[in-house]
Amino acid sequence: ARRLPNELLVSLPGASTRTHLVFAHHTATLGRLDALDAYTTSELTEMAQYGDAAWPAVAALTIRMLAAPDPLLLSGLRACGPHALLTIPAAAHNPGAAIVSAILKEPGAYPSGWVLAAERWYSKSTIEEPMATRATRDGWVPDL
Repeated sequence: ARRLPNELLVSLPGASTRTHLVFAHHTATLGRLDALDAYTTSELTEMAQYGDAAWPAVAALTIRMLAAPDPLLLSGLRACGPHALLTIPAAAHNPGAAIVSAILKEPGAYPSGWVLAAERWYSKSTIEEPMATRATRDGWVPDL
């Protein structure tokens, strides 16, 4: 389907959040994350109240967070809730330890795609000693 131009979004002064969300459905693309630059983070967070229908806002908050992590964006993602559907590409850049920790402390409060990505980033950043070294040191197995 042909998408509406993003410029249309700024020509809706005084329109309700619901109206903006309807127009966002026709400007954003499902196949890619769209930042919806015409909206502030607060406006996107307000759109999150519409649950599954808020997918353009979830995608916009996600692409913004991946580009420039920020606590306000994290609050927006939290407002989307755990049932918001999205997939974060495996190659996505880690937004930083503070963001990852905040998500992992309350995984039930964030979109599951973000929780899975946070677990992936945390796992990649954690370096543990080999099990054989620990087993020998702690006497679980004999040192041969």
